[in-house]
Amino acid sequence: GQLGWGLYKRRKVWGCKDFGQLGWGLHGDGRIGQQRPHQVKGLIEAEEVIDFACGGGHTVAVTKSCRTFGWGSNTNGQLGHALKQCFPEPVEIPLGDPVAKVRAGWQCTAYITESARPIICGGVRAEGPSIADMQQPGGEDGAEGAAPEMGGGPKPESIVMDMVSTTGVEVMTEVVTEAAVGEAHGVMVCYDGSLRGW
Repeated sequence: GQLGWGLYKRRKVWGCKDFGQLGWGLHGDGRIGQQRPHQVKGLIEAEEVIDFACGGGHTVAVTKSCRTFGWGSNTNGQLGHALKQCFPEPVEIPLGDPVAKVRAGWQCTAYITESARPIICGGVRAEGPSIADMQQPGGEDGAEGAAPEMGGGPKPESIVMDMVSTTGVEVMTEVVTEAAVGEAHGVMVCYDGSLRGW
């Protein structure tokens, strides 16, 4: 389990580093958690961080100079980097538009650009009933009205709802002021005050 997460003005992090999400190197075999904050090194070291988010196995940060960095797991495309691999140290994420805010979930990141457009990377995955299952009148045992079994946390396969395309990056046209991404869902607040969920 996670020991704790943290990232603040001096770019220090702590917790588990099994995907390189701490941003200071080694991960994989022999990994250990870190209970005390350590400085994140590399490309981001000379930058002033204005926003950040910690996901399930990845970390993302936006700097004052309008650069976006990510580290940790990108196996689901959640960082927005073209290479779907783990990055044990910060790498710059070229998104095309300057980013003002970033929010992260289990395997998903929502970037909000300075022009208030959301860029969603990765996917929100959850096991649940398919549309066809929900339209059937009875359950497996023939009991009419039996509710399909739901929940159980994120699953890598099976009946998976995945919001984004196979490229792993979805640029949306909504004008968005805020977003939140959970383990298996996300919500965006549009400029008109309406909510969009997935």
